[in-house]
Amino acid sequence: TATLRYVAHAAAKRLTSNAQDDTRVNCIYVELSRYRRPPGFSALDSVLVLLGEMFQSWQACDRLPALSALRELLANRIFLLLLDGLNEVAAEHRASCLQGIRDLADRYPDQRIILTTRPNRLPSLPNWRTVTIQPLDQKRIVEFLARYTESHVADNLYDLASRTGATLLQVPLFLRMVAELYRAQPPTTADFLNSRSGLVARYVRHLLATGAGGNPDPLAHAKIGLFLRALAERAQQSGLSLELEGIQEMLVQSLDAVDRSAALAAAIDRGVIVVDGRYARFSHHTLQEHFFAAQVVARIDTDSGQEFHNLVQLRSYDDALAHVPAHLSDERLPGVIRSVIPINVGLCLKWADDFVAENRLPSCVDH
Repeated sequence: TATLRYVAHAAAKRLTSNAQDDTRVNCIYVELSRYRRPPGFSALDSVLVLLGEMFQSWQACDRLPALSALRELLANRIFLLLLDGLNEVAAEHRASCLQGIRDLADRYPDQRIILTTRPNRLPSLPNWRTVTIQPLDQKRIVEFLARYTESHVADNLYDLASRTGATLLQVPLFLRMVAELYRAQPPTTADFLNSRSGLVARYVRHLLATGAGGNPDPLAHAKIGLFLRALAERAQQSGLSLELEGIQEMLVQSLDAVDRSAALAAAIDRGVIVVDGRYARFSHHTLQEHFFAAQVVARIDTDSGQEFHNLVQLRSYDDALAHVPAHLSDERLPGVIRSVIPINVGLCLKWADDFVAENRLPSCVDH
């Protein structure tokens, strides 16, 4: 997403400097997590609906444009289409979404399209150029810290990164999390810097611990957490972005309408949830995965773990289930690991990396 924003910014600068150039190209940023396949719609038409929603959101039109108007626009004008987050599309719709993008490229070959996804979700796209975003090197880490943190924080963090060899800090998202944590309260231990699930969990606790006024709020760890777990489960099933109206009506055990509204407002206030028009979503997919894993762990004992093991077998949930270690107590770790090793050893290896980083490695994993 950050890369696409950079591309859009660079394109906007060219537009401004070439205002009289008829060949200039406008950017359209599209959140693929909003992709749905309405009954009777082709995969291509479903992608066109997303483009239409973007035009409406930007007030380029006062209503959702007709498909015929969108087809004519694409046939007669060239755009740079920034299609963000194929991996964030609901698993059941992902193949359809990809087919719609392929059809879009075939039907309108003059259109310029950039599609982003996580590397482990990279589909086969013949004739497309693949570009991999490289991890930050030492020079870029220093530049990042100097730009976004105070000098003493930057110096301490860089020293910490050098001593621990924390590869997570090569990713801007996690580097920003650590910078925010360090600015709020310097950590007494660095073990979480090599634990993806541990770092995200600590960052979430930081976000929920205080409101906009900086005062502790006991609602954060109870009702807000319960609400966000249920919201993450819904979003994981249907895509990252959810309609606000549906969220307001969402049933959450032990939360009434007043509690739901208060929890949503608090989550927005703390930066966990962002609102865009009539949609709401987690501020980053990683936060959604964290709360989804929490919901899954909370239900392990309700059906002898059957739902949990079904998700483990699907493999499409591995990215989200990689956050399970943050929600398991040391007492529960061995039993859960023994049950998962026979059906998804790759996921267990991800967990083991975090266990090692946090000095929580159970003897059954060591063996």
